[in-house]
Amino acid sequence: MISREVTVKRSFDSASGAALNHRPISQFVGIATRYTDCRIWILHEDRRLNAKSYLGICSLGITKGMTVTLTVDGTDEATALSELENFLTSEN
Repeated sequence: MISREVTVKRSFDSASGAALNHRPISQFVGIATRYTDCRIWILHEDRRLNAKSYLGICSLGITKGMTVTLTVDGTDEATALSELENFLTSEN
């Protein structure tokens, strides 16, 4: 199992900041679900959520500048962690 703290640079807010933009959440969950042999969690403060859960990620309320911890356990854990980290830290 490996973990890494990541500061989100991708915008998950709409232009108005009033509502979540669901496209990047779908993309993030899509990446996570490709790793079927991995368990992937995203942690923020006291919440630990399955990174393959669209509704769970929506409930987290990810915003640009937020720091989260990604934890991955499985056969492709290093690759999965790297790809998810790259997604979160890339600018739109």
